[in-house]
Amino acid sequence: MGTEAPACYLCGDETQYKFEQEGCPVFRCTACCLERIYPQPDDAALAAIYNRSYFRIYGSDEVLSCTRRMKQRTFERLLRLIAPIRRGSRLLDCGAGTGFLVDFARQVGLDAYAVEYSDYGAQQCATMIGNDHVFRGEVQQSRFQANPDHRYEIITMVDFIEHVRDPRSVLLWAFSHLSPKGNLLIVTPSLGSMSHKFLGRQWPQYKAEHLWYFDSGCLTRLLVQCGFSVQTAQPNVKYLSPQYIISINRAYKSHPLIDLPCALADWLLPGWLKTLNIPLRTGDILIHASI
Repeated sequence: MGTEAPACYLCGDETQYKFEQEGCPVFRCTACCLERIYPQPDDAALAAIYNRSYFRIYGSDEVLSCTRRMKQRTFERLLRLIAPIRRGSRLLDCGAGTGFLVDFARQVGLDAYAVEYSDYGAQQCATMIGNDHVFRGEVQQSRFQANPDHRYEIITMVDFIEHVRDPRSVLLWAFSHLSPKGNLLIVTPSLGSMSHKFLGRQWPQYKAEHLWYFDSGCLTRLLVQCGFSVQTAQPNVKYLSPQYIISINRAYKSHPLIDLPCALADWLLPGWLKTLNIPLRTGDILIHASI
């Protein structure tokens, strides 16, 4: 392996090498159990991952429309956690992808902003909410002509914090840019989930672009270090359709035990059933924090 074990990012204790994922060594803290990829892939490697093909799982226009409805049902459930929300409140979605969340936020009367690392994703967001509400790049450098004081009532990080190079820096930035009594919502894969315990190193969330792996204890501790008050930490529920699960598995070949059921479902299920949105616990943590 040949890589010196880094000190734990969170508690400073020793870490141990676990295995190599897609050429990237994964280390686990012996004390707090935070996991990380070390050394991290360089910028060129990450840029190659976050190209248009990164969004290939959304499929054709017909599948894309179903995926949008599916994801927006999840976002509706997520935002209910901080209801009631005043219309016109400013929401920043970090790692906005192709804009499903900000599009939904705009539809329900929020002033929605997007930060997205990929060119393709940022362009898609701009078609929904306008160029002056989209920033392509890192969160800490984000600027918006439509929001000159750079303050937000809500910041969302859905499937995002595991991708950033320095989570503490990102969370400190979020703390400094939330309005008084502002809310932060985080969804990220959980090391404490049944899927992780069952699949081990074959867990589909072990990817080269996932630089960090948290359980609820690790992430709560980091948020408190950054000044937040954690209101709730709980398993997350996402709406998923059989078609989306089949597409995810086809794209990533997640696990042999998943491949066969997905192949059978793709062959046997009628079209209307494949697009049915089903609420499922997916092995993610949902954390609501505030200032």
